[in-house]
Parts: sequence; structure tokens; C-alpha cells
Amino acid sequence: MIKMNFLKHILLLLLLSIGVNSYAQVLYGLIRWKTDHLETVVLEDKEHRDAWAKGQLPFSLIMYSKDFSANGININVTNVMGCSGIACYNTYIFIEEKGMWYLAAKTELSEFTTIDISDNKIIIKSDSGNVGELPFEALKISDESRMCANLIEHMDELGKDESPILNETEGTYLNLLLRERRGEFDFIGKKVAFLTGSSGTTKSDKTDYFKLENDKFSTNEEGLYISNNGENLYIFNATQKEESGGYDAAIVYWSKFILPVEKVIKILKKNSKHK
Repeated sequence: MIKMNFLKHILLLLLLSIGVNSYAQVLYGLIRWKTDHLETVVLEDKEHRDAWAKGQLPFSLIMYSKDFSANGININVTNVMGCSGIACYNTYIFIEEKGMWYLAAKTELSEFTTIDISDNKIIIKSDSGNVGELPFEALKISDESRMCANLIEHMDELGKDESPILNETEGTYLNLLLRERRGEFDFIGKKVAFLTGSSGTTKSDKTDYFKLENDKFSTNEEGLYISNNGENLYIFNATQKEESGGYDAAIVYWSKFILPVEKVIKILKKNSKHK
């Protein structure tokens, strides 16, 4: 069983693979605020919130941070200056809910900015005169973020047994990780096979797979990263499910090759006969 006692002291960061083209940048004024399809970031407290913001830029310094309430919602605005050859100024907007802080919007600029807060919006101004206005009504917590926060309380359910049937926590984890590839497929309650190795033909199981996931964040002081292991996902139709030994899907990870689905089914069928 994966031990997660340290979670009470850490934050939860879930950085999901999102292509650049999938970003929806809402334009308020002349400065673009990213408010949709952000990386999913859920922070346990203010200390971890500040640490995460600083960690996004090298040689960083928090220039401005303000907590306030609007329309019954607790909001934080944090501006960070860092340097990676040129000066960078990132501004992050967080929303608090039930003690957790959620990233709701951000900007990434290469010039000094000032921030003002009015009765109904956040206003950012750059040295060159550009202005960006973000109404409070544009701030929201995504369903994915709430799902991620819920994982904190149930992380010991990941890989706790050798059953190929995924429990709710395991299914939720994979639903988040592979959300761009799974379509309408829901991992919760599904029978899933795992293969690994350089050729992708070595039998694995969910216990070994989720142990790898655990190793990612148990050695990282900043928290949990749901990130890619080079997974190739195979979702089977009814015929393929029967041929594979009753599996709904298969995940092949850390493989140098993308196997044809026929080969994956052949491997699973062979393994089923040897049980």
C-alpha cells in the first residue's frame, strides 16, 4: 500500500499534459489572462501557494501578494519577478475554497507590472502602458481541480491491491492523466492491463505502475505531480476485450515503441493462458 502520511504537510500539484493550441486566452484590455485550460494546481496552504509561485521562475522574488475577499470568495493576487536571460514578471490569481488554494488565472510578461484591485476586477498595468482587466466573475475553479483536491484524502487507495479492476481513486487519477486521449472512456471500475519495458512487452500491474507514480512525488518536496510516463493507451472494443481476456483497456508505459493494438492483445491473451 502506498504510504501518504506526508500529504498533510504538502501541496498538490497536478500538471497535466495540455497542448499549446488548447489554451484559451481570454483577452481583457491589451494583456491576455489565461483563465481556461490552465495547468491544474491545488495548494494546501498559503506557504505552499507562495512557494509554488516562486518556483515557476529561476532567481525569483515575490514582488506583490495580496489576499482579499470579493463576492464571498477569498482571492489572492501574487506577482513574481524572475530572470532566465531576460526579466520575467508572472502574475497568478488564486481562489480559496475549504482551505485549499486553486490557480484560476495567470499572465506571463517580460516587463515590470503594477496591480490594482477595484470593486469588481483586477487591473494589471505594464511599463509600456498595456492594461489587462480581469473581472472577478471570470474566476472559477475547474471540475478537474476539485477532483485533484479530493485525491489528497484518498491517495492510499492507489495500487493498494493486485486486482486489475480499478477503484474510484485509481480511475480518477487515470481519467485526469489521460483526459486528452481517453475520449468518453471512464477508467473507474474498468479492468485495465499494464505493460512496460523498452519493447513494451513486459507484464506489469497497477501496483507497480502506481508505485512509480508515488516515487515521483514522495521524493519531491513540492508535492504530487501527475505527469506522463510515456503512456500509450489502448481502449478495446467488444471483440478486442474478449480476445484480450476481458480487459477494457491497456496502458503501455516506458516503452520505446508504439505497439499495434493486435500485438498488445496477443500479449495479454498469452498472459491470460499462463495464469
